[in-house]
Amino acid sequence: MPVLNKNILYKEYITKRKTIQEIADRVGCSYTYIRNGLLKYNIKIRKHTELFNGEDNPSYNENALYKQIKYCKCGRKITPYSDNCYSCANMLKYKKYPYLKKSGKNNPAYIDGRSYLPYPIEFNKDLKIKIKQRDNYTCQNCEMIEEEHIIVIGYGLTIHHIDYSKQNCEEDNLITLCNWCNLRANYNRDYWESYYKEKIKWPLYLPI
Repeated sequence: MPVLNKNILYKEYITKRKTIQEIADRVGCSYTYIRNGLLKYNIKIRKHTELFNGEDNPSYNENALYKQIKYCKCGRKITPYSDNCYSCANMLKYKKYPYLKKSGKNNPAYIDGRSYLPYPIEFNKDLKIKIKQRDNYTCQNCEMIEEEHIIVIGYGLTIHHIDYSKQNCEEDNLITLCNWCNLRANYNRDYWESYYKEKIKWPLYLPI
């Protein structure tokens, strides 16, 4: 087994920045032998991620986009991948979609506070499963199935009250929707109420 002193290891590993395996191949010994030598002489072993940082990375480019300095219209320094700072981006978002900033009675989707009412005891797990079975575990608007919904959203399909009354848990007032279609139904409620009432009459999947 070759004898390696501290100066050789330091020169090869720290100065020339060779990997442990490269040193081992050149000397003709094992990876473990070189690593034990570094530990013996208290030479700090680099983490794997440090091997490809900065100029050591084969994709390194001193003119890369992330090195460029960019400023928002308001004067704040921003990432070169953005067009606006966080504050200005929010301002533009609320200007385009003003209802996002409004809550409670100021929101156009607000009716009479009924969304704050608790669900009745009849609206239980058994009823939800029954409605989902009736609708073949499929969103009755976009046709997303329950398995896909669990993968994308993290939980099962939702049950929507067609007339927006939580107290009305009749089966013909309940319909299976995905999370997005359920949220969309909170706007232009007259349209969606009429639409889903017709959908109950003509479901995607008729019972056999």
